[in-house]
Amino acid sequence: RQLQGQTNAMVEERRLVTDAARQRRQDLADEFQVTIGDVKKKMDLQACERARLARENEELRSRFKQFFEQYDNREKELQDQQKARDSEVQAFEQKLVEQAQVFQTEATREAQAQREYEELNSTEEVLKGQLQTYTSKFSHFQD
Repeated sequence: RQLQGQTNAMVEERRLVTDAARQRRQDLADEFQVTIGDVKKKMDLQACERARLARENEELRSRFKQFFEQYDNREKELQDQQKARDSEVQAFEQKLVEQAQVFQTEATREAQAQREYEELNSTEEVLKGQLQTYTSKFSHFQD
C-alpha cells in the first residue's frame, strides 16, 4: 500500500509538473502573440507615417526650388527615422528568435515530461499486477 501510495504521489506530482510546463508554454505562446501584435501595430503606424511622409514629400517636390534646403533636411530626418526603425525591427526579430528558442526548449521539456509520465503509468500498472499477485499468494498462504 505504501508503494502504491508513493507511486500515486509520483504520478500526481508528474501530472502537476506536466500541467505547469504546459501552462508555461501557453503563457510563452500568449506573450509571443502579444509581441507579434505589438510589432504589427507599430508596423501599421509606421506605414501610416510613411504614407503621410510620402504626401509631404510630394508637396516638397512641388516647391522644390523654394524649399531645397528644407527638403534636404527632411530627407536626412527620414533616413535617421528609417535607421531607427530598422534597429527596432532588428531588435524585434532578435526577440522573436529568442522566444522561438524558448518555446522549442519548453516543447522539448514537455515531451520529456510526457515520456516520464507514460513510464510512471507503465510502472504503476506493473506494480499493481505484482501487488495483486502478492495479495493472492498471501491470501492462499493464510488459508
